[in-house]
Amino acid sequence: MSTRCHIIIKGSRPMIYRHSDGYPGKADGSEYGVLPDIIPFLSLFQKWRGNDPECLTARLTQHLGNIFTRDEENTKKYGPNFISLGIDMGLHGDEEFIYVINTSKDVWTVEVREKVTGFWDKAILKNTRVIETVKVPVLAKE
Repeated sequence: MSTRCHIIIKGSRPMIYRHSDGYPGKADGSEYGVLPDIIPFLSLFQKWRGNDPECLTARLTQHLGNIFTRDEENTKKYGPNFISLGIDMGLHGDEEFIYVINTSKDVWTVEVREKVTGFWDKAILKNTRVIETVKVPVLAKE
């Protein structure tokens, strides 16, 4: 069964929906998952674009789509045009994880949250608990 997740960027209303492979993994890349897919991208985005939540939502969605379509096994299984991503305004209700990206001026973090009850609350994060907070490395501008 697929592990679905949502990625929420504070300051942007739409959320990114990832239909499969929503497990956190390890930020250092030693274990496959969402964190190794997004942390390096967030560092680069912060370096070159700064705090622009709407643009971040769009570009992160494109980045995740590029990762999916580069995977030869996915392309063979689903075809070159299938991407298991979406843009949502609300939660589906069957996600296991939510990632909340906080983009303050000085420190960016990604909160990894897991569902603690069977249903999501309208407040979105009410029925979740933080299982990890990852600081996004800051890259110096050249």
